[in-house]
Amino acid sequence: MLGQLLGTRGISSGRQSQKVCHPLARGLAGRWKPTWEGYRSHGGLKNGASIVGASGRMGGRAAWKFDGSDDYDDVDSTFFWPNGSPVSVIFWTNTPGGTTGGGFGVGASDFGGRFGAHVPYSDNVLYWDYGGFSEGSGRISTSISAYLSTWTHFALVSAGAGGGFQAIYANGVLLNSGSGGAPNIDLTGLKIGVYSSGGTYYHNGLIDDFSIYNRLLPVDQIQAHFRSTARFYDVTLNETRRYWLMGGTASAAQNADVTVGLVALHGVTPQPLLAEPMPSPGVVALHGVSPTVTHNAAVAPGPIILHGVTPSTSKSTGVSVGLLKLTGVPPSTSKSTTVGIGLLEFTGIAPHTAGINADVTVGILHLHGVAIALLKSQTITVGVVQLHGVTPGVPQSPTITIGLLEFHGLALAVPSQVADTGGFLKAQFFATPTLTATIDSTRQRSFS
Repeated sequence: MLGQLLGTRGISSGRQSQKVCHPLARGLAGRWKPTWEGYRSHGGLKNGASIVGASGRMGGRAAWKFDGSDDYDDVDSTFFWPNGSPVSVIFWTNTPGGTTGGGFGVGASDFGGRFGAHVPYSDNVLYWDYGGFSEGSGRISTSISAYLSTWTHFALVSAGAGGGFQAIYANGVLLNSGSGGAPNIDLTGLKIGVYSSGGTYYHNGLIDDFSIYNRLLPVDQIQAHFRSTARFYDVTLNETRRYWLMGGTASAAQNADVTVGLVALHGVTPQPLLAEPMPSPGVVALHGVSPTVTHNAAVAPGPIILHGVTPSTSKSTGVSVGLLKLTGVPPSTSKSTTVGIGLLEFTGIAPHTAGINADVTVGILHLHGVAIALLKSQTITVGVVQLHGVTPGVPQSPTITIGLLEFHGLALAVPSQVADTGGFLKAQFFATPTLTATIDSTRQRSFS
């Protein structure tokens, strides 16, 4: 369960302990689950609200049940929220709609101090209020008719004051986004099942696993939260989609996220795949794509393959699990590339390429026939870094925590500031014997 994923066990009055280490625990202001043994609300269940074993769930777990008339849970009257803060609210709900429903509320302010949501209102539209109640100044909305009467994972996020971003996600998929806002006053008190702001609105249906973060969660962490908890709600992660974009030019695939399925971009037209999320796992394949492509492209797991891609490509590209492969890619490519688990491979890549600030958490980093000034600040946490036929100025400041770092056929000025905290460091065929001796005496390793 997500509690195990976060590396936490303890709870305090239903709120999660802060002894955490997982990325999904960073900035966690509180997490409440009536499933947890020993859960109790500070103010108590009101007017017939109850905790029930929810139908359609695995393991006989529990959820809040509200009738949409007058009941709610006064969860924590001491919960404090500072004005202007970024926020992410994540929860599961199963609602038939049909009422002027209120999913939750923090504080009870109106106008510029709202923090809550109608989930949904009587028109089956989810209204997410964070600050004001006008679109563009704290409110964003979207129809959730397609998500009624079934368990759905919602994430409501805002960058806070001056951040310029607010969004609604369902099951990890972006439904709507806008410029957003933030409350202009500090707020106190959390209630689930009711939203009190310019009126009092009660939720109709079930709610479970409710979390508030004091930061804007990126889409990959929202999707990770969804995937890690979906099994408890009998949600099957078997959706697939394929996007084929052919015959176009530059500026393609900015902010493209693949969660399940395949994205194939062939000579792509301007501005496709802007923030188009798809459920996970999958493939992104980019063939003959023009400049400024795949900025901030993420694959949750699955491979990203870049073939013959032109300059300034693949900046801030992430692969959580799988393979990132760059073949015959020209200069200034693949800056700030990250692979969570898997393989990062660069083949026949030109100067100033392949991985300024490229990170591989677990797996292998391969560089074959790589030219000048490569591999500055390369990091691999666990696994192997291999460099073959690499030219001068390579690699500066590469780091491997555990595993093997290997250099073959390296030219002058190699390597500078190599760190190998545990494992094996090997260098062969250095251009200058004095350089080899310098590295040998510094590292106290044997080289062949």
